[in-house]
Amino acid sequence: MKRLLTCAGLAAVGAASVHAQFVGDAGVQKPWNVTAKLRGFYDDNYATLPSPIKVGSYGTEFDLNPRYTFQHENTTVEASYDYDGLFYADRPRGNLDSNHTGQLTLKQAFSDRIKLDAGDTFVYSDQPFLIDPSAPANTFRAVASAYHNTANMGLTVKLTDTLSSRLGYSNDIYDYVNSGPGSFSALLDRMDQVVSGDLRYQLSERTTALVGYQYERVDQTSHDFLFDPSAYQALGFNPSVADPTARIRDSYAHYVYAGVDESFTTRLTAQARVGAEYIDFPNASTAYLGNTGVRSHYLDPYADGSMSYQYGEGSKVTLGVRHASNQTYVGLLGVGQTSTLDVAATTVYGSITQ
Repeated sequence: MKRLLTCAGLAAVGAASVHAQFVGDAGVQKPWNVTAKLRGFYDDNYATLPSPIKVGSYGTEFDLNPRYTFQHENTTVEASYDYDGLFYADRPRGNLDSNHTGQLTLKQAFSDRIKLDAGDTFVYSDQPFLIDPSAPANTFRAVASAYHNTANMGLTVKLTDTLSSRLGYSNDIYDYVNSGPGSFSALLDRMDQVVSGDLRYQLSERTTALVGYQYERVDQTSHDFLFDPSAYQALGFNPSVADPTARIRDSYAHYVYAGVDESFTTRLTAQARVGAEYIDFPNASTAYLGNTGVRSHYLDPYADGSMSYQYGEGSKVTLGVRHASNQTYVGLLGVGQTSTLDVAATTVYGSITQ
């Protein structure tokens, strides 16, 4: 059995790739695939220091991605692992940024009308703390090593030729390695669970209208204090509110929305969702929020729209904009007088699948 190894490389900012490829009967496909990439780069401010003391470094990035696919009749299972390592020449040896991502997906068609999809993604990002001993106060790079696990499941049922429904559940767990008052762990460690359901009506071959509901529950998993009063006092602020733990950010939310999915061509698609969200923070109180008018529950608009273009087999680019509430790493608002619960933000996002 013969195998062909291909390698392509460029100079300083190039890439080298090694792919295992079967050469022989085109009808025979192997269930596994391994990709490795090596490239050089230059980062002009790898420690995120302000001018004029910022420093740059040449570096090397290595990526390894084994993948396995199992297909049998109406069942497809895919498993993959991706390692991405960044080495900076200017850092001490062994000081390496590493990102590990493991994925497992399942697609099952019980019939033409009932389909199930499920998946789990586990991410561990190790970004070592960089500090200049001569100027520690000027180091802005975050200590952001963290674990993140996302699990989801969806059941799609075709009720009639034009009417269908989808039920879904997702679970996100965030766990930052550092801890203590005001740390990323205190501000962002949480379990986020979402139960959703929608009803879809196919208006035409390319257009589908829908209405939906979503319930979201967020439980903070850190027991640390949300902020460190001594750190704010050192900056000249004197917080007048009680020092709360992260549990004041526990919340539940209800979303109702209407939307449309449109296929302009076989490659170009778009979707839009517009509605409202009601959020309540049951553990928040005036003692933590102060007398500043900050509410422990509120009603806000919700919107999410995106467009995707499939430019190749299994390759897609997506660009979108979303307005909704989000978690925030800010512990206190303004001059340190009010504990923050979340932030309403308009976010532009994008992704490329290659």
